[in-house]
Amino acid sequence: MGRKLDDDFYKALYQHIIKIEEQTLELVDETNAQCRELNALIEMKQKELEQTEQAIEKLFELFEDGAITKQRLVDRIAGHEKTKVELEAEIEKCNTALAAQVNMVSVEMVQKRINEFKALWTNAINPNEQNRAFKLLIDRIVYDRENDGLRLEVLYK
Repeated sequence: MGRKLDDDFYKALYQHIIKIEEQTLELVDETNAQCRELNALIEMKQKELEQTEQAIEKLFELFEDGAITKQRLVDRIAGHEKTKVELEAEIEKCNTALAAQVNMVSVEMVQKRINEFKALWTNAINPNEQNRAFKLLIDRIVYDRENDGLRLEVLYK
């Protein structure tokens, strides 16, 4: 009975890992897309910030040349300074969101680890070697017997 339970457990765990492979890859791909979008947004906001700073410099030059009055300089700089503060806040917000994705992994990395797992599993000739395959991916397993079934929750490394 004990050996049968081990076999059933390992088979169920293997099927669980293989089943979520698609979902994991989709999640990683989605996260990477979000990071690419954040990087593009940061780049765009950085350019807008540079343009705003250049506009402020140009206003000072116009004032120095006598082309605009002091009041016009003050009024126009106030608008640019407000824009500058907003852009800096948006850039900071994007950088914070990007930092939350610091542990970003590529689809290729996930696929490589799952393929390594499959290879170890396929070549395993005993439960110890199966355990070694699982330890490549799994940090901890939580399982409950429910009626005649088995519920698995796998926490990955």
